Amino acid sequence: MSKEFDKLMSAHEECDRHYIESEEEVRMRVKDEFENAEEFVSYLEKDKKAATAFFDYSGVKPYAFSVIPVRKSDKLYVKKHTATQRPYYHSHEFYEIIFVQSGKCELYLYPDGDKIRIDKGNVCICAPKSVHALSRAGKKDVILKAVVPCNVFREVAGDLCVVENGVIKICENVNDKAYDYFLNFAMENGTDSSLANIAGKSWLILFIVELMKGKSGKGGDIVQKFDEYMKDNLKCATLTGFARFVGYNPDYVSRVLRRATGASYKENVTDIRLKKAKELLKNTDLSTDRVATETGYLNASGFYKQFTSTFGITPAQYRKSRQ
Repeated sequence: MSKEFDKLMSAHEECDRHYIESEEEVRMRVKDEFENAEEFVSYLEKDKKAATAFFDYSGVKPYAFSVIPVRKSDKLYVKKHTATQRPYYHSHEFYEIIFVQSGKCELYLYPDGDKIRIDKGNVCICAPKSVHALSRAGKKDVILKAVVPCNVFREVAGDLCVVENGVIKICENVNDKAYDYFLNFAMENGTDSSLANIAGKSWLILFIVELMKGKSGKGGDIVQKFDEYMKDNLKCATLTGFARFVGYNPDYVSRVLRRATGASYKENVTDIRLKKAKELLKNTDLSTDRVATETGYLNASGFYKQFTSTFGITPAQYRKSRQ
């Protein structure tokens, strides 16, 4: 799914790069996407400074127009917040779900300009009538924006996710199921299938349910169980063995661990083994060879090399410094 997802994100970037080259196409989008398009276009025609700012896509700071654009949509869809989009204060008639898949962004609130930072793995739900601006995306940021019409939001969320008009709700560190459901939602939205809308709603329902569960999903369970597994399997730990222990496939387990800890399965295993090695060197008289064996290393030379590379001193030097 990764390659397909990257391809979809690149397509979104290319689409936006293309349309901003034509002022005529930008104006057409205004008419299609703004509820108050006629009032806003009339305002731009009278205020040349505002017009210049609106068609200038190099801006970094959010621009506040005297007439706040109000976006509209009766379609459920997901769009990447592309690097070409410049920040400006706007409102909308629908619910907007901002999901930071990687990187970060800032949400500016109108009229005071207060900022809300949205980090990787966090979700922000903007209700209808809220006025805000989203910071410009960096090249490495992957920020997804789901447009959810009010009737669809009520259908998929029901009473699970109450967000009143004008309120912005932040959900931090969504669990791993929610993370996967949202990406599946985005991928389904990128297909031409006649069933895409039904499938999209289904993924969104699952996402909302997991969102309401908070951080106590399977991701947290897997990280906790990793520590349990390592206590009993320090010498013989394998990714396949751990996946069997928690009842998931190895690829999923590896992905969850990396997302939760920022390190691969192998790096997590190495970290625990080296911590145990330091404990044995400090509190026992076991030889270096025996410490290597007790912590799962196949030979002393591999342990010696890993320990020295990580801590900058040899096992013997570490032991001496702790006596």
